[in-house]
Amino acid sequence: MEGIYKWIKIEYYGLTLSGMRATAPADATAARPKQNAPCLEYPVHFFSSDTAEIILIASPLLNVMPDRDIKLAVSIDDGNLFL
Repeated sequence: MEGIYKWIKIEYYGLTLSGMRATAPADATAARPKQNAPCLEYPVHFFSSDTAEIILIASPLLNVMPDRDIKLAVSIDDGNLFL
């Protein structure tokens, strides 16, 4: 089931006229960060070496698979994941 985990764009949703949603078949095994999990990449530029605040805006969701947790991870420059 290689390449089955992906992000899809939802038009006219969210603060910027569209939103993104991770998707996979219901019978797929749980995705693993840095292995087969879908990821989004954005170019960012930091103008200081001080700490930075990351704000994620997420829509409410319903876990329809109670045996699986819903998780989100953030990584900067392929560094450690912040779960």
